Amino acid sequence: MELLLNRDQNLDQLHQLADLFSERKQLIHQIQHPPTLEERLSSPPPFHSSSYKPPPPIPEDLHFKTHDTVTQIQEVDNVLLATKIRPEPIFKELNKEDEREDYRITVRVPLEHRDHLWRWYSCLEDLYESDQVGRTLTHKEWREVTGACKRIGKVSFHNLSHRLPIICRNLVDLQIKLP
Repeated sequence: MELLLNRDQNLDQLHQLADLFSERKQLIHQIQHPPTLEERLSSPPPFHSSSYKPPPPIPEDLHFKTHDTVTQIQEVDNVLLATKIRPEPIFKELNKEDEREDYRITVRVPLEHRDHLWRWYSCLEDLYESDQVGRTLTHKEWREVTGACKRIGKVSFHNLSHRLPIICRNLVDLQIKLP
């Protein structure tokens, strides 16, 4: 009985070895004699194309969201730059006013007006230089920023050296608040 079991196991092993040997011979033959380009192109593909199903068409009523944040940044960036550059002569004059105050010379612009203007100007610079502006501001804050820039743009800076107190008072009266 044991001899029969051993014989069956040996036969199974011999069949497996024979299969492996024939596969080895086929692989060696394929490596030594690769198929020509014509044979490769004429043979059917290794997968069945009947299993491929194309995706359904895109519905016509599907609209992708536009990049609101990117367009807002592009629109507001130029306005912020212009609003930042335009009042620079005023802030140079305000620096001179601060120096006058240090030397106990009469100043034309009160300290609270200067402090208020410097606060919103530093906020404006921070907004312009910030990389996170598009991700941190809400739509309401965007509207407030553009509105503040437009209000600043309406103030006349003509004849700055003679009208400095009036211009500063006009800017303070705008009550500009930037996020």
